[in-house]
Amino acid sequence: MLTNDLVQCIIVSSNETDHVVCQSAEGKNLKAKIMGVGNMKPHSIDTRISKDVSKIFIAASSISQVEPILGCNGFLTYEIDCNALKMSAPRKYPFSEQYIEFMKEIGAVVKEKKNTFVYDLIPMIVELEQGKIAIVASSERTVSKTVHTNLNGSQTGYGTGTTTYTGPLITFFPDEKGASFTHSIIPTKFEYYNELAPSPPFLIFVSNGHISKSNIKFIALNQGNEVLIVYNTLAENLNLQDLTKLKTAMGDRNLILAETTVGADSRIAVSQQIGEDPKGKYSYLIGKEIATNSSTIIFAIGKERPKWSDGLSSDIFSHWCFINTNFTEMPSLGGGD
Repeated sequence: MLTNDLVQCIIVSSNETDHVVCQSAEGKNLKAKIMGVGNMKPHSIDTRISKDVSKIFIAASSISQVEPILGCNGFLTYEIDCNALKMSAPRKYPFSEQYIEFMKEIGAVVKEKKNTFVYDLIPMIVELEQGKIAIVASSERTVSKTVHTNLNGSQTGYGTGTTTYTGPLITFFPDEKGASFTHSIIPTKFEYYNELAPSPPFLIFVSNGHISKSNIKFIALNQGNEVLIVYNTLAENLNLQDLTKLKTAMGDRNLILAETTVGADSRIAVSQQIGEDPKGKYSYLIGKEIATNSSTIIFAIGKERPKWSDGLSSDIFSHWCFINTNFTEMPSLGGGD
């Protein structure tokens, strides 16, 4: 849900069609389908209110209307005028065959039998200057698996979970007229296994809008006409040029905290480690963020709790990490065990 003094907006998702529902302070209403165009059907969606609160940006990855199982085939963008409460027609950015070949090269596809499935893109909108946007997207695909698990310390059985495979982070800079885009690649790659019956959390985090909704937790925000991205990665992947040599991180262990700044020309200006290497099995848990009204981002540092007798696990937290987003500085650590 998005809200400001002019309008309230909710995205309603369903298996068939996603809708946007808006109501203005003057009592105007908008209910519209988030339509696809051609062979592009909206899939994963992100929304953002513009800085001047005059419009709402919508970005969506797309899948084929005919063969949706084949995965992502591009992305779509839309705008809602908050004053007139009208939604624009979609702008389409289809992936060419050459771009899909590029996705294969960077490890953003999975091959099953004779088919090649392009990972979905989980988009995150970052507003730049003059009302332009960038879209930071994590490429990922989740599959179900059945594994052998310990039930209660003496009995064993089979449990069902999901394994998520992720490729690099991609920052897209779409042309305002549609069709064309430029991009920049951040080399990072993960594999996560999650049981379908997770233990209840001891803490529930309500995060700010600059935290991604993807399995690769990252922070993305604008610095003028540049995009600042803070994320976890393996040290050997930082500044890697040959993306065919990307190392896969298994879960949240052995990760460093890094920042990358991407200019509107798609060039990476800065890419470096920030903060200290976590000690032991601790990690920077970017997804465990505390919402604040200041320029400081606060998130947890922790590690996975050893498995309980029912085979479930939970995170434990030891410190908090503070990052001032007004300028790049070494993050400070707070809190205690």
